[in-house]
Order: sequence, then structure tokens, then C-alpha cells
Amino acid sequence: MVLFSSSGAVEPERISNFLSRQASLTKPHRRHLYRKVGIARKKRVLDVGCGTGEITEEIAALVAGEVIGVDVSHKLIDYAREKRGFAKYQVADCASLPFEDYSFDLVTCNFFLMWVREPIHAVSEMARVLEPGCQILICSEPDYGGRIEYPPHQEFSGALLRSLEKQGADSQMGRKFYQITHSLGIATEVGVSATPLYGKQLEKEFLANADMFLEDMEAVTSREKAGCIIKDELARVRESKLVLLPIFWALARKEG
Repeated sequence: MVLFSSSGAVEPERISNFLSRQASLTKPHRRHLYRKVGIARKKRVLDVGCGTGEITEEIAALVAGEVIGVDVSHKLIDYAREKRGFAKYQVADCASLPFEDYSFDLVTCNFFLMWVREPIHAVSEMARVLEPGCQILICSEPDYGGRIEYPPHQEFSGALLRSLEKQGADSQMGRKFYQITHSLGIATEVGVSATPLYGKQLEKEFLANADMFLEDMEAVTSREKAGCIIKDELARVRESKLVLLPIFWALARKEG
């Protein structure tokens, strides 16, 4: 989705609204992963690419120790500091995290690696600041190459995919991060989750994101054409559409 205005300015309120909806949809998926890592016992957690802090706050509510969220955007961090209450927030680039080696007993990220130009470097930095024997939790990375929809609408799905790629996203990151962690010599467990959306829930999500869909498509086609495609897709959603997007997760354990 487009998370910036046409002028390139970050819009924290809008991003927060989008991330809140995304977090709500994927919460059951994360709850399972939090149990796997024993999150309640963690003493110091780093959330990389925290955005406006929705997931960071969720983690902080479960952890007795310190939780720090980092993001490269000053505006998003300022927003998180103003609106959130449990975690600490800091501006930082994932390519050079401002923490000493072995500073955290859990490092997390969520819908993040797909936007990183050098994901191997980012994961390497996460591993560097992690205590030996502890884990990196990659909560959610989508794989649009495995997206299932029926009835299909290639104009809609194709335009959104082209827009993501034009924005710099790796639309197939989900299937790739096992190779990334393996190349770094990190033992990794990988899984996938997929919840089908259909009926009223799909319609609700579609309408909530309609403005973003329009902006996404304007990057690859005309506004008039984009409006027609979205109108056609909405008709399919209201009739009998089903969409399923695979969301990959990983637990990467740093050897002691």
C-alpha cells in the first residue's frame, strides 16, 4: 500500500490507521508465535521497523522487561512517542542498529523485510545485537506470489502487485527469508499462516483500503482506469469473492 503522500511526506495518522487494521487481522497469528518464544519471560526486546508502534505496544503489554521500537522515520517515531505508552521509541536504521552486541534477548519485526533493500544485512544486524541462544522472531512477511483469489481479477491484482514493486517492495519476501537466515548460518524454523477473507469481512477490509488502492493503481495506470478496476473488483467482492494471502513467519535462533 502507498504509505506516503504524492509529495513524499510521511502521513503518520494514516499509516497508523492502516497498521492498526493490519495488526487486528493478524493478531491470532502473532499470539501463537509469542507463546512459542515465551515472550512473557523476555527481559529486553527490540522491535525493528516499528512504524507507529501498534505491534510494539502489543509486545510491551506482554513483557515485564524493556521494549524498544526503532524505525528510520523521524515522523513515525515522534508519533509513536506521542500516542503510545508502554514501549520506548528511537530513530534508527536497520543497516546500522545503535546498540551493542548481545543487547537483547528477543528481536522482532513485522511486515518489514519486504521493504528493506538489503534484507541480509538487516537480519545480520538483528543477530548481532541478540544474545547467544536467543531468537529473532520474524512475525509476518507476505508472499503475493502465492496469493489465491476466486473469482480471479487480473487487472486488480496485477496492478496492485506492480505498484508494490514500483514502491520498492519485494512481493515474494515470505518465501525468501529461510535462504537469508540460512546464508548467515542461523538455525531457523519457518512456517506459514493464511486466513481466507470473504463475505462481509472482505468487503469491510476492501472499503477501508479503497483510497489506498486508488493511489496504488495511479502509480501504474490512469486514475480513470484505476477507478473502473476498483469498481469492478468491489462488485466481485460483494458477490462471492474469496482471497487468501500466505503470511510467512520464522524463528531464527542465534547459536550460543
